[in-house]
Amino acid sequence: MENNNVPGLEAVSEYLSEMKFKSQFVGGVNQENVLEHFEAVNKMYQDIFEKLQQSNEKQQKQIEQLLKEAAEEKVKKQEIEKQLEALQLEFQHFKDTDSISGKKEEMYQIYDEYKGKIVSAIKSLKK
Repeated sequence: MENNNVPGLEAVSEYLSEMKFKSQFVGGVNQENVLEHFEAVNKMYQDIFEKLQQSNEKQQKQIEQLLKEAAEEKVKKQEIEKQLEALQLEFQHFKDTDSISGKKEEMYQIYDEYKGKIVSAIKSLKK
């Protein structure tokens, strides 16, 4: 992962490149100063980790919400498809029977009305 993809890593890199240890006459470097630098770098990494974790949790919640909404939309779509299928079967039955020959035109209008409502409902689900 590149430094520019994770906010804060550039600051850590800059801190490390500019970090200077206090020296002491015996033993090379001042151990307390080295520990202070390590603690500062550790704190920077902890902050970065916490921010990434918060971002991850936020994204996870968004994914869960989108999955929930998609499942609800799928159920609605299936219900509408079932209603449309039932109406088509009912219409075909009325169309095929001569016993209602005087009502055929009325049935066509009812079918068209329900079909329009269902198509509108499907379009609204797609939005």
